Amino acid sequence: LGIFGIVSEQGTVNNLNVSLSYFDGYGDIGSIAGVSYSPITNCTSTAVLVGVEDVGGIVGESYGNISDCLFDGSITVEQYKSSSSAAGIGGSDAGGIVGKMCEGSSRITDCSVDGKISAYKNAGGIVGLCEVDNISIENCTSDAVVNATQNAAGILAYAPNLKVSFEYCTNNSDVTAALNAGGYFADCYATILSGVNNGCIEAEQNAGGFGAAGSLNIEKSINKGSVTATSGMAAAFIAAGDINAQFCYNIANITGGTAASGFAVSGENAVINQCHNYVAVTATAVDAFAVDFTNITITSAYYCSDFMSSVNGAPADKEWFSCGYVALLLNRSNDNNFWAQDELYPVFGSDSMQGYVLPFGGEGSIISPYIISTENELRLARILVNTEESWAAKSY
Repeated sequence: LGIFGIVSEQGTVNNLNVSLSYFDGYGDIGSIAGVSYSPITNCTSTAVLVGVEDVGGIVGESYGNISDCLFDGSITVEQYKSSSSAAGIGGSDAGGIVGKMCEGSSRITDCSVDGKISAYKNAGGIVGLCEVDNISIENCTSDAVVNATQNAAGILAYAPNLKVSFEYCTNNSDVTAALNAGGYFADCYATILSGVNNGCIEAEQNAGGFGAAGSLNIEKSINKGSVTATSGMAAAFIAAGDINAQFCYNIANITGGTAASGFAVSGENAVINQCHNYVAVTATAVDAFAVDFTNITITSAYYCSDFMSSVNGAPADKEWFSCGYVALLLNRSNDNNFWAQDELYPVFGSDSMQGYVLPFGGEGSIISPYIISTENELRLARILVNTEESWAAKSY
């Protein structure tokens, strides 16, 4: 059900706008197409969609790639209950762009979503359910309010045991679920590059700033949204699953029922390298980085002792934050998403090293050299000199 019921492989859909429309049916519902086997590009929709399964703001069930699309509306996927059965049927797979991604669909790029998305299970700001391995979601933004009883996420809700790559995406969505709520994903094997979560994430069980369950490889990313699990596990990055994190940062409060962590709570393997937790973590069992893992490797990771008194294998040193050392560690990147120092912690916003406020006096010239007066400032100067030739040419 949609403007097009089915778009075949021979068809193309480009530059279509659907405004102030209403779609109500059982399944495979999308304001542009119910089912699409071809790419869809540069389409927009402001619509209300209601169904029982596989409902998407642009496409209900997609077998092709989607790019440069925008949805701003409401999606509700409810269970169908017949008079002969007390158990509900359906109620799954709602996505701001795609309800369900199927074989043949591999990429969603440059899409954005606003409004409200709800389902009994598998509600995602961009995608509800993915049945395809090795897909990528790039340069997408979700501003929708997302909620489900099970599996709710700002970007992709559910891709069980499947690999998903997220690059340069931003989640601004507030996400709630009884089980599995995540800023990016509820359950999948995720790889994230240069990600930002600004949304507030809340669940009874398994709440994560980026993911609730599965596994997470993440680099150059920041969690800025509070995470709460009222009776279970909460983490800034992933609640239940393995984690490999590099150059990542948490600056939001994490509150769990049974356990909470600035990065991950429970799994087999946790590798935390050059990652930093600045704020409070609260639960029965807490850790700034990793709580309950069989194998834990933590290197060059720091947390602020103003907020925590114990940590699993990492030092507490507030000076690392105030001197800018952490900001420079997080700036080790080859892309355009650099970090800038803002008071005691770095945030996105600078496109060059010039965004840093140096803690030592002087101007770096022969007449007015930089004045280094503490051990931390000396360490910072060493990093500067080894990072760029322009800093090596300064006078200290």
